[in-house]
Amino acid sequence: YDCALHLRLGIGGSHGVSPDHTTSSVGSAFAPGAMIGDIFQLRVERKQKSRGMSVAISKDHDIADPISGSIRTLRHSRKRNGIAEDCRFVAYSEAKLSLDPTVSLQGDSNDCWGGSYGSGGGHSEGLAYGAALAALVLNRAQHLAEMVGLENKSGHDCFDAAWKPNLPAEEPGGQVHESILSWMVGGGDVPLKLRILCATTQKIFEDQPIVSEVPAPAKVFGDVHGQFRDLLLLFHFYGGPDPSKDIPGISYVFNGDWVDRGRHQLETMVLLFAMKIAYPERIWLNRGNHEDQIQNRKVSRDGQLGFDTACTMALGTYFGPSIFEAFHKAFEWLPLAAKVGGKVLVVHGGLGDGNWTLEQLRAVQRPLESCKLEKELGGVIYNILWSDPLLADRRKPKETFGAHQSPRSKEKPMQNFGRDVTEKFCK
Repeated sequence: YDCALHLRLGIGGSHGVSPDHTTSSVGSAFAPGAMIGDIFQLRVERKQKSRGMSVAISKDHDIADPISGSIRTLRHSRKRNGIAEDCRFVAYSEAKLSLDPTVSLQGDSNDCWGGSYGSGGGHSEGLAYGAALAALVLNRAQHLAEMVGLENKSGHDCFDAAWKPNLPAEEPGGQVHESILSWMVGGGDVPLKLRILCATTQKIFEDQPIVSEVPAPAKVFGDVHGQFRDLLLLFHFYGGPDPSKDIPGISYVFNGDWVDRGRHQLETMVLLFAMKIAYPERIWLNRGNHEDQIQNRKVSRDGQLGFDTACTMALGTYFGPSIFEAFHKAFEWLPLAAKVGGKVLVVHGGLGDGNWTLEQLRAVQRPLESCKLEKELGGVIYNILWSDPLLADRRKPKETFGAHQSPRSKEKPMQNFGRDVTEKFCK
């Protein structure tokens, strides 16, 4: 049985949640891109089957209510051909609300998302320009988030790939926009502005440690994979970085995998980098396994939309590859872990065999190019990005406790790890 629309809750069945169970969402739990995915998930399963791997589909699936953001666990209908009707979300439609062309576009409003990095003394002209550009991006992103909120409240929704908001066609000076990306950065020389965002963000990463010390409270968000509208939905449901409306002093941790697969990868990165520039001590970005050139190109070779291809599609064959490289120069300086409130460790993948310490991780030198990830710190870095936890089963202790080679790769130092590894590491 294949369902290309829903999150798999685990190999071999449900997690023991009753079909009518409804629970209030939290920031780290709701990721529409994971819950209501694209057809790539179906391709992956078929590919695995062609290799002789058994793929078990869970009996249940999660649905996010488009109005309240609450999550419900439902039981799949067993329809032999195609996707059962309960796997289709009837509220989806082509959402094309227009943005008011008279909105402020300067990023200087007191109630917008814009921060203050680079605006004070002591910063270079380049950093100051990067900060001004980030403020503009955040101002426009806030309007896009408000648009998504209005779509949501009106009962209309759509997949990220189908989202085509009606934006103002021109800047006050006559600049014509052909994409959301162009509008977000104010038009003009878009590749140059992307380079400025990358360089400014990279400088911040260089000044901060490889293990981020994140003040609590914090909101932690998982994979976005280039689904920009889903990122805006997260802000709609759980609040954006607006100091006048959010919890005072709250931090945001975005735990990697922002690129590959989705239709709006550059827009997603522009917003996240702008947020980091505006709020360098509140916005924290962890590297994921897809912030890796090798993985991006593999995704493209496998027939999906890799970040390299997304850059070329958006910017052409002349600028696309150089912007791809500029983002990766920044990715190579990304932190690999976040320690929240001195107690909670957040990494994108996992612990591997757990035989390492935070002190060892803090001693790792950046930049970390793609070619270094597999061997750095004896494979520890690779597992921080890639390894997966095992569901404990006392009936199968040898298979579910300790560290084991991941079935996802026989050639790489990728390990799955049991609960005992986590408990030992946390001590």
